[in-house]
Amino acid sequence: MSQGPEPEFRPGQVGEQLRHAIDKQAIRDCDKIAKALSDKANAGDVRALGLLFNLTGANNLGNQKAKRRHPPILPWRAATLEAEPDWKGPTEAEEDKMYAETLGT
Repeated sequence: MSQGPEPEFRPGQVGEQLRHAIDKQAIRDCDKIAKALSDKANAGDVRALGLLFNLTGANNLGNQKAKRRHPPILPWRAATLEAEPDWKGPTEAEEDKMYAETLGT
């Protein structure tokens, strides 16, 4: 029992409309939703607690790392490094052998 052709939607349009409707409903009921999540989390529901953390952004507070600034390599410093003699020391294999002997393995 169709009532004519189905309307044509561009890709993603239905999802956008659905998200918009859900947003409006959530805004209307946000106090009830927050209370229900809080009650479930207080009762020990780990999923509700996780959802609360995700919604509030509390799970991202410790993830911000301080940016380390590295001093720029100045052209005169690069030239100084290039002028230094090459490393003359034990090879990696020789170092491994020395460490093995030191550790007694």
